[in-house]
Amino acid sequence: MYKRILVGVDGSNQSDHAFSKALSIAGECRATLIIGHVLDIRNFPNEHMLYAGELWDEWKGKADAMLARYKEQAEAAGIKTEIAFASGNPRIQVAKTLTKEHGADLLITSATGRNRMERFFTGSVAEASIRHAPCDYLMVKDYETASPYYKTILVGVDGSDQAEDALSEAAWLAKQYEAALTIVHVEPIGIYTGGAMAAAPLSYEDNHRLEAERMLTSYKQQAKESGVSTVKTEYVHGNPRAKLSTDLPESLQADLLVCGATGTNTVTRLMIGSVAEAAMRHAPCDVLMVKRDNSR
Repeated sequence: MYKRILVGVDGSNQSDHAFSKALSIAGECRATLIIGHVLDIRNFPNEHMLYAGELWDEWKGKADAMLARYKEQAEAAGIKTEIAFASGNPRIQVAKTLTKEHGADLLITSATGRNRMERFFTGSVAEASIRHAPCDYLMVKDYETASPYYKTILVGVDGSDQAEDALSEAAWLAKQYEAALTIVHVEPIGIYTGGAMAAAPLSYEDNHRLEAERMLTSYKQQAKESGVSTVKTEYVHGNPRAKLSTDLPESLQADLLVCGATGTNTVTRLMIGSVAEAAMRHAPCDVLMVKRDNSR
């Protein structure tokens, strides 16, 4: 599974919950936990350099104290821990720089920050992480009522290599947390032809349903063989963006949605949009976007 997990922290309640999820996953994976913080200096005063130096010392001191608290908590849980500190533009530093410099195979952040401005800022970090992080990305959303442990996991599949990687990660997590796993395939209504959506012939829909049901049966068997005790499958029609990002997580009361970063092909992605990006914005639960196959 994961070997080096980077979690972004800022001291907020939301960040604390993301850290709890990171602790939990790192413990299950026996992974090294890298606790990262980026000091945003884009608005740092350039005038009165003496005052600026004092301000830097104050901000840096607070950041160091915060990171030390998180590190102490992780080490008390028996987690091997590293610290990753940087200054600059958090959007670039978190998604691109810290992940690469520290060899992370999973990045975890909360969906929001401490206040309105920081929610805007952290949202931009999440947006950059979706698009640019070279590793898997877990966005932690619900911090007020959620447990650090997952109990109901939903994974979207379409037969692509990326979806199979997502299924593998979802099954592993379901096994570790003894969670129920639902494997879903959403069949778009109609087919893409000549630059527009057209109604699909009945024979086309029947053939695709048979193929999808065989795929789901095979995936269910794979999950069972990997040790997941509770597995079910769903085949539904509709817009994959809407179904996977909001409708199904709500109806199944999922606390984690797992999806591949891309779909079956370029045309499909253009037609339905990125399911992963829609889920990151609209899903009522945590979202794990799988970008690459991680060796276990």
